[in-house]
Amino acid sequence: MTEQDDPHWFTPELREVAIGLANAISVMLFIRRTMPFQYVMTFLQIAQEEGLSITALAARRELPVSTVSRHLLDLGRTNRHKHPGLGLVRQATMGHHDQREHRVYLTERGVEVARLMLAALSRRSSLLKMPRAPLRPDGRSHRRSKEDREP
Repeated sequence: MTEQDDPHWFTPELREVAIGLANAISVMLFIRRTMPFQYVMTFLQIAQEEGLSITALAARRELPVSTVSRHLLDLGRTNRHKHPGLGLVRQATMGHHDQREHRVYLTERGVEVARLMLAALSRRSSLLKMPRAPLRPDGRSHRRSKEDREP
């Protein structure tokens, strides 16, 4: 009998894991309702390995450097459209060496979000109830903004 044939394959333990994952992802969706999942994955990779170069981060994510650079702009202080970004990551050059080589780190806000995501993983109740305090870098509420609305 395979998992597909067993109606009880989704055990209570697996259900807890699924709820934790949904809760962790909902932290990012609270910040921006239409958060692309690729941004979530890039953010989590940075949280796992702060200080990676953009090239190394792109290799880890198996994405082109140009795509990762776009993710970093939107996750950073100012997005690619020169509007306020999410403020979760920052880039730093490495001293006097090649000024083109940037390393990627979480901002204080990014660390806070990563901690919230980790805490959400252990919640046993379905769909995390987020605090009403804003998590946006510009202090605006979590309500839908123009950038979050569908065209």
